This record gives sequence, structure tokens and C-alpha cells, in this order.
Amino acid sequence: MKHTQVAKRYAKALYQLSKEHRAIDETLQNLLALNSVVGSPDGKRAMAYLTSRRVSTVDKKTFLNELMSHLKMSADVNHFMHYLLNVRRMDLLVDAIDEFDAIRHHDLGIEKATVSSCYDLDDETKKMIVTFIENETKKRVEPRYIKDTSLIGGVTVKVGSKVLDGSLKGQLSKLRKEMFEM
Repeated sequence: MKHTQVAKRYAKALYQLSKEHRAIDETLQNLLALNSVVGSPDGKRAMAYLTSRRVSTVDKKTFLNELMSHLKMSADVNHFMHYLLNVRRMDLLVDAIDEFDAIRHHDLGIEKATVSSCYDLDDETKKMIVTFIENETKKRVEPRYIKDTSLIGGVTVKVGSKVLDGSLKGQLSKLRKEMFEM
């Protein structure tokens, strides 16, 4: 079984548990906080410690208890982390967090969109883009904005596997293809 499929199973179990406890948002906030910690230099060292075969399981559990207490994680996230430690799948943590967020979005009918432009967009333009995407997809949209200096002008929007290219770079590329086909 692939790495992400296993992470998806763990994330789905945590999501169901959080749903039963009516704590999906709290669990997500805990996981996002944990994800930012894991991405830091100290967090990477902590993950290396927790995944090391040289460190005893007792020492890892002690360390994890202190970490969960320090970060003030919920009981569900605490149990989840201990489960990953017990089954020696702590390496799946980041993927499981991403999968948990994806499951939540799907459950709520929210579509993630990535909007790229060569400059920072003002609030009015962002609102117009979100409205356009929501009308096209018939779903609520959670946009993420990226500044891409390789674009000459305009924007590109990626929603799921679809890409809408309204950039000048994309239009020039399309024109170039058409000219060579003549």
C-alpha cells in the first residue's frame, strides 16, 4: 500500500473520531499547529528523535507526552500521535495532516483553489476571482494566493485538476503554438 493511502486511512479514522466528539475544528487547529512545529528546525530534530531506531520506545513516549503537554494538544490528537508512535508510523504525520484537511474540505463541500499572479492582488480582485470560481464549480472555495513572477500579467487558477490560464504568458504560449501549426 502506498505511503499516502496509509496516511489517508489514519486521517480518516482521526476525522471520524473528531466528528463523533464534535471537535473537527479543534483537531484541525491542533494538527496545523503541530505541522508548523514539525516544519521548524527544532521540530525536524524532534521528528528525527521520534522516528529513530536508536531511541527506546519508553523514551519516545516520555518525550511525546512532554511535547503534547507543552503544545496543549487535544486528547484526540494526543491519542493519534501515540498511536502513530506505537505502530512506528510517525513518518506519516505530515501526510496524515494534509489528508485530514482534505477530508474536512470534502465533507464541508469546500474546494481548494490556487490563484497565481505576477503581482499582489487587491481585495476587490480577490473577491471577484473567488466569486467566478464558486460560480464555475458550484462549490465554496478556499483560495490560496501565490505571487509568480514568471507570469507576465493576468492570473492562473488551479482548482482540483483543472487549470484556468488567464495569464499573458499562457496566452502568448497559445498564440505561439497556433503560429507554428499554420
